[in-house]
Amino acid sequence: MRAQGTYPTLRGQWLDENARPVPPRPPAPGQGRMVRRYWLYGLCLAVVAATGLFLHEMFRAQEERMARLQAEAAALRAQLEAAQSRNHALRREIERLQTDEYIETVARSQLGYVRPGEIPFMALDPKQGGSGND
Repeated sequence: MRAQGTYPTLRGQWLDENARPVPPRPPAPGQGRMVRRYWLYGLCLAVVAATGLFLHEMFRAQEERMARLQAEAAALRAQLEAAQSRNHALRREIERLQTDEYIETVARSQLGYVRPGEIPFMALDPKQGGSGND
């Protein structure tokens, strides 16, 4: 039977409460350096992995932004082409409006001008009853 206050050790021996504890066995030569080296390798690997993830996310965000900007640039190019086409059409209209033929057509139709030697006439609308004898 075990005496009260005694505890088994790793070697299977019983120690008394008042017994001096056995100091831990020192590591084998070079073993402490190896553990530290593995920790250092693990830490470096974690830093490289974290940096890689950060750069991946940063480049992915930049790629999305670039795609949005390219789509916006394409839309603006389409608007520019439409505006240039309309501008070209308006310039042709201005050139057409400044010709003598067009000016003469407008003067005759809207202002009632006639050339020298022409006889103007007016057509009466039958709905207004323009007989004059009423």
